Amino acid sequence: YEDGKTVHSKVTYVHGSKEGPALWYYKNGQVHEHTAFHKGRKQGLTKKYYPTGELMEELTYEQGEAQPGVKKFNRQGQEIK
Repeated sequence: YEDGKTVHSKVTYVHGSKEGPALWYYKNGQVHEHTAFHKGRKQGLTKKYYPTGELMEELTYEQGEAQPGVKKFNRQGQEIK
């Protein structure tokens, strides 16, 4: 971030493409999103979090495409139907 101290993201690249686990952070240091990449595309389970750290959403990707079945949660951890 612009303060030069707070980490915005941690992403691994192999030959110029995103590969492996990746994390994005809010300015307060809490994880915003945790996802994995394979050959530059999202692959597997992605989790997004509220700024206070509670799980907000789970979504699965295959070869960069979002799959049906997103799960959303309220701040109390209950799934929103």
